Amino acid sequence: MRKLYFVLLLMLVLLSACNDKLLEPKNIAVESPETAPLFQRELYVDASGSFSPGYRSRIIRPESVDLQWAKSNDANFAYYQLYRGNVKIAKISDRDTINYLDEGLREDRHYKYSVITVLKNRFSKSDTLTIKTPSLAPPEVSYRISHEGHVMLSWIDRCEVPGYFEIFRSGAYIGRVEEYLGKSGDHIYSFTDSASQMNDYYNYRVSKVTLENVPVDTYEGIRVVYTLDSPILYELEFASEDKDVRLTWRDRSTGNTGYRVYRQKEGDDEFTIIHTINDPFEEEYIDTSDLSVRNTYHYYVVGIDSGQAPIAESPPSDIQSIDIWGVETWRLALKDSFGDGWRGNWISLRVNEVPVFVRIALEDGYGLEYHDFEVENGDVVKVTYHHQADFANENYYAILDHYDNIVVESGGTWAQPGISVPESIEFTVDFSSRTAQATAPQRSSK
Repeated sequence: MRKLYFVLLLMLVLLSACNDKLLEPKNIAVESPETAPLFQRELYVDASGSFSPGYRSRIIRPESVDLQWAKSNDANFAYYQLYRGNVKIAKISDRDTINYLDEGLREDRHYKYSVITVLKNRFSKSDTLTIKTPSLAPPEVSYRISHEGHVMLSWIDRCEVPGYFEIFRSGAYIGRVEEYLGKSGDHIYSFTDSASQMNDYYNYRVSKVTLENVPVDTYEGIRVVYTLDSPILYELEFASEDKDVRLTWRDRSTGNTGYRVYRQKEGDDEFTIIHTINDPFEEEYIDTSDLSVRNTYHYYVVGIDSGQAPIAESPPSDIQSIDIWGVETWRLALKDSFGDGWRGNWISLRVNEVPVFVRIALEDGYGLEYHDFEVENGDVVKVTYHHQADFANENYYAILDHYDNIVVESGGTWAQPGISVPESIEFTVDFSSRTAQATAPQRSSK
C-alpha cells in the first residue's frame, strides 16, 4: 500500500511539471481573440517604436515595469500567468486584477513579456510585449567660448527619464532649460553664461532633474580663453569607388562655430569655398563633386566664428593634395629582332592576379604588335615570360602607359630589341610618378 502511495505521488509531481512546461510561452498556441488577453501596448510604445509614452506615464521606470492587459471575459477563466522571457513571474487567480508590477529590473535593458489566460478547458497566449527600461546616462556636454568671453554650453540628453535641466557655475545655480518634447533624435540643448569673465576658471554642472528624484549630472571644468586656431587637416583619402574625397581634421579652438572647406584644381589661380559646416564638432567632410580624372586637387580647412560680423576665419590648415585617377588603357607591345616571330616562346599577363592575357606571342615578323588592357592606380601587374623554345634572345616586350611612356621593358630596349632573354616582371601601377618599381630597365618615352 505504501509503495502504491509513492507511485501516485510521483505521477502527480510529473503531471504538475508537465503542465508548467506546457504553459511556457513557446509551447502555447494562440487561440481566438476572445480568450487571448492583449497588453495595452499604446501605454508603453508609440507607432514609431519609441517608449516615450511609458516613460512619461512612469509605467516604465529604470527598475520596474507596470504590466497592464485586457480583462478576460471567458466563462471558463481559471487564472492569468505572466512570463518574463521563459521565466514565470506571476500567477493571478482574480480575473479583475489586470496589472502586475515587475520590479528588480536594470536601467537601459530590453525585457520580453507574455501574459497567458489559463482556462478550465483550454488556454491561450497573448502577443508578447518587448519593452526597454529608460537610460539614466548623463548628458554629453561640450562648449565653446565667444569672442566676448561668454561660455556657451551645449549638450545631448542621454537620460530617457522625463525631467528638466539645471545649470550651475562653480556650485551656484545660474539657469534652467526645459526638456525638448519634439520628435527629432539627438536634440542639442544650449545655454549661454553671459556673466563669465575672460581668463577665469569655472566648474560647470549640467544636471537633469528627473521624476525619479535622482539627478543625472555632468561636470565640465572650463577656463575662459577664446581661441580660433588653424585646424589640423589629415591626409586625404577616397571615400568610395566614385572617387569621392574624404577630409578629416581636428581642431582644439574654443571659439569656432564651424568650418569652411576650400579647394583648388591644379592649374587654377585661386582656392574657392566648396562647403560650410555650421557645427564646431563636425570634423569630416566628403567632397562628392564630379571631380575630373587625371587631375590633382588641393584642399585646406579654416575654422569660422559666425558670432562675429563679418564672419571671422582662423588661419588655414596645411594644404593637402590628392590625385584623381580613373581607369586607363595601357598597352603590351611585342617585337622580334630577327623578324621571324617568337617561334614557341610566349608570355601571360595578370592584373591583381586576374588573368588578362593567358598565352600571347608575336606569331611572325618583327612587330610592332599591341595588346590593350585596363589598369587603375595601385593595381599589381604581373608579366610572366615563358621560355619554351630557341632564340629567346630575339624577343622583346614593353608595357606602355596612357601617354605611351614605357613603364617597363625586357629583352633589350625599344631602340635595340632582342639583345637579351626577356624576364618576368611584377610591378605596382603608380599614376603619380608615371614610373613603377620594376625589375627591368625603364624608359620615359618611345
